[in-house]
Amino acid sequence: MHWSVKIFSLAIFAVGCIAKPAPIQYGKDACDFCRMTIMDPAFGGEIITRKGKVFKFDGTECLVNFYKAHLAPANDLPTILVADYSHPGRLMDAKQAVFLQDEKINSPMGAHLGAFPNTTAARQVSEDHRIIMGWNNLLELDLKK
Repeated sequence: MHWSVKIFSLAIFAVGCIAKPAPIQYGKDACDFCRMTIMDPAFGGEIITRKGKVFKFDGTECLVNFYKAHLAPANDLPTILVADYSHPGRLMDAKQAVFLQDEKINSPMGAHLGAFPNTTAARQVSEDHRIIMGWNNLLELDLKK
């Protein structure tokens, strides 16, 4: 086999292995942490491992708890997507998101946690600007009930 054919074949294989999000089927898919049915498109998200396995969650608190229990100790560096509270159904990179913890946010597991694309969007929900944090700060919280 000619070297250019080998390189082309390898490139096609590599493109085919890129992990992609799977659409969340609200009302059908179950959370991979708490097993509840994923119902609200303003919450939740997905973790996609390096091997392409997709895990779905009904709330950011379930996603964080799953990540800390299963992927952080293994040093897996997955793609982490969270639902944009201000645009339900839209997923965004959790490491770029801003998280707001406020009693006005009725997240599925009761942590009152929503994800936003930026601080301005988060502040529109909370006049008193409750707890606004980034991904690394979120990992430090105890979100278990």
